[in-house]
Amino acid sequence: DSAATTAVARYVARGFAGRGGWQGCQPDNILITNGCDQAIDLIIRAYCDSSTVVVSTKPTFPMYSRYVSSTGASFEQVAYQGEGTQFSYPASELLDRVENLGKSGTRVLVILTNPDPPTGSLVPGSLVKDIRGRNPEALILVDEAYFEFCPTRSLLPAMQGNDDHILFVR
Repeated sequence: DSAATTAVARYVARGFAGRGGWQGCQPDNILITNGCDQAIDLIIRAYCDSSTVVVSTKPTFPMYSRYVSSTGASFEQVAYQGEGTQFSYPASELLDRVENLGKSGTRVLVILTNPDPPTGSLVPGSLVKDIRGRNPEALILVDEAYFEFCPTRSLLPAMQGNDDHILFVR
């Protein structure tokens, strides 16, 4: 319904202003779903097949692997570095893996969860652009279902503009 998407676009532009909002959000860029889980499931089902590799961190939201397995795609996880409660985001390892998959011609979906449960780790601010630079064909899904817990660290404001290889879920 265009009235609903227009209202959501206005809310995103005004209501999120200063809290990780996106002034350039247009109604055509919005898909209204029954929560983030459904949006993630739909994106994975629409994009992935047996030739796709989905890359994310380990540990992360456990439903990703279930959604991916329903498509026949492979699910690869790049482990956090550290132990106990001291983890560092595996940005360079993730970038290397995504770049190598791209060089081999593999279709890639990268899932970045910000903040990432269960660690609460934040995705480095430049990572989305770095992935786009190293594998321009990769589709990037940024899951910010819990962005309210760190609104000043949202990746959305840095992504203003049109890039059909980056999807945000909130």
